[in-house]
Amino acid sequence: MSEAKIAKPLKVVRTDIQALRTIAVSLVVLFHLWPNRMPGGFIGVDVFFVISGFLITKHIVHEVEAGHFSVTGFWARRIKRLLPASFLVLSVTAVAIVSLAPISDWAQWLGEVQAAVFYFENWNLAGAAVDYLAMANQASPVQHFWSLSTEEQFYFVWPLLVVLAIFLAEKFGMKSRVRRVIFQVLLVVAIASMTFGIFYTQAEPAIAYFSTPVRAWEFAFGALVVFIPALKSQSQKNALALLGLGLILLATFVIDTTTPFPGIAALLPVVGTVAVIMAAVESGWLARVLAIKPIQWLGDKSYSIYLWHWPVLILAPLVMHGAPTLGNKIGLLASTVVLAWLTHKFIETPMSLARPPKWKVFAIAATASVFIASISGLAVQIGNQQIADQLKFGKSSYV
Repeated sequence: MSEAKIAKPLKVVRTDIQALRTIAVSLVVLFHLWPNRMPGGFIGVDVFFVISGFLITKHIVHEVEAGHFSVTGFWARRIKRLLPASFLVLSVTAVAIVSLAPISDWAQWLGEVQAAVFYFENWNLAGAAVDYLAMANQASPVQHFWSLSTEEQFYFVWPLLVVLAIFLAEKFGMKSRVRRVIFQVLLVVAIASMTFGIFYTQAEPAIAYFSTPVRAWEFAFGALVVFIPALKSQSQKNALALLGLGLILLATFVIDTTTPFPGIAALLPVVGTVAVIMAAVESGWLARVLAIKPIQWLGDKSYSIYLWHWPVLILAPLVMHGAPTLGNKIGLLASTVVLAWLTHKFIETPMSLARPPKWKVFAIAATASVFIASISGLAVQIGNQQIADQLKFGKSSYV
C-alpha cells in the first residue's frame, strides 16, 4: 500500500491550544528580553512540553485505534514538520557567527550548532554545566535548542512506548483494551519521571534542568489528558480554564532562576496547562477571547518565533556594538516576528503540504544534518588555525 493511501492522522485544531502556544512563546521571548520584569517566563517551555505530549499522544492513539499506526511514519511526519525550519535557522545562524562573532567564540558556538543539528544540545549544555573548563562559555545563539532537542528525543521514544503497550496488550490478551494499556504505560512513565525529577533537581539542578528523563513527566501529564473524559458543563470548563491560566500566570512571577527547577515548582505551569487543555473551552466569552485573531496568528507562528528569537537577541549586540536599548529590543522583537512569518509562509506551510515518501524524508534529513555539522566543523578548524597563526605572530585581534 502506498503512503498516499494511508489514512491521515487526526488533525487537532483548537483555538485554546493555539492561545496556549501564544502564551508560551510570549513568556519565553519576554523573559529573554526583560528577565527582571518576568522572572519566571522560562516556564513557557514547560507549557510547550505539555501541549506536545497531549497532541502527539492524541494523534498516536487515534492511529492505533484506526489500525494504521506506524512508528516510521510518525517519525517522518515529525521530521518533515520540524526540521526544515530549524535547519534554516541553524544554517543562517552559523553563517552569522562566522560573519559577526569573534573567532574565539567560533569553537563553542559552532560546536553547539553541531549539537543542535543532531538534537543533542540539551545534553551538550548539561555536560558544560558540570565541566569546569566550560564555565567561561557564553550563551550561544543556538542555546535555546536545548528544549527542541528534548522534544525531539520525546518524539523518538514516545511511539516506541506505544509499541511496548501494544505488545503487552497482545501478550496478556488485552488487545481489545489497548487504549487502557497505553494509558497505564504512560502513567508509569509519568510517575517514575516525576519521582526521579524531584530527586535529581535537588541533587544535580544544573544537569536536571536539561535532562530528558527529568522532563518526561511534563510530556506525560499532557499525554494523560487524552484519556480523561471531557467536561460537559460550560461553567465548569470556564472555571477550569481560568484556574489553569491563573496557575501559569502565577508561575511566571513566583518562579525565578533561583528556584530549583523542574522539581515540585514545575507543577504550577504543568498543572495549569493541563487544566486549560482539559477544559477544552470552545464556546462562550472565554473561548471568544482566546480566539482573537492576533492571539491565534501568534500561536500559529509560535514555533518559528521560538526558533528565531534567541539568535536574533544574541547576535544583535555584535551588530549594534553594545547592549540593546528599549527601542532596539522592540525592533528585535519586530524582526523576530517578521522572520517567523516568512519562515512559516515559505518553509513550514509548504512542507506541511508536501507528501514525500518516508525514505526520502529520512535521507534528506540525514544529508542536511551531516552537511551543516561538517561545514560548522570546517569553520571551527579554520578559526582555530587563524588563532594559532595570530598567536604565533604575536597578534591578539581574534578576541
